[in-house]
Amino acid sequence: MKLTLTIVTLIGIFAVVGAIVMGNMSFDGVVVEHPYERGLQWDKENALREASGLDVRVLSRELPKGEAWIEFLVRHKDGSAYEGPVELELTRPETTAMDRSYTTSALGGGRFAARVELPLEGAWDLMVSLSSVGNTVVFTRRVNVLSR
Repeated sequence: MKLTLTIVTLIGIFAVVGAIVMGNMSFDGVVVEHPYERGLQWDKENALREASGLDVRVLSRELPKGEAWIEFLVRHKDGSAYEGPVELELTRPETTAMDRSYTTSALGGGRFAARVELPLEGAWDLMVSLSSVGNTVVFTRRVNVLSR
C-alpha cells in the first residue's frame, strides 16, 4: 500500500513539474502592458456601450476562408434599427499584423454588410464602431473562419 501511495505521489509531482516547465517554455512573459490603465479603459468603454443603448449581432459567426460577406444587425435596446455611421475592423486576437479596416454598406432596417478578405482560418475579432450620444462606441464580436 505504501509503495502504491509513493508511486501515485511521484506521478502527481512529476505532472505538476511538467506542467510548470511546459507553461514557462510557451509563455512569452507579456500579459498586457499597463494593466491598471487598461482595466480603467475597459470599464469606461463598457459603460459607454451600456449607455449607448445599442446592440450588435453578427448574423453568421462562421465564415469561409478567403473573400466573404459579413452581415450584422445593429439595434437600439427598444428594438428600433440603428441608421448611423458604421466602421468595421477585423483583427486576429494574437497579433495586430493582420488588422484590416472595411467600409460597410447599409442594407436597411439596421442591417449592415461588408465584403472582407479572411486569409487565415481560426478566430477573428470583429470591431464594430458606432456613433452614439456624441461618442464612438466599439462592440467586439468573435467570428470563426473555416476552410472552404
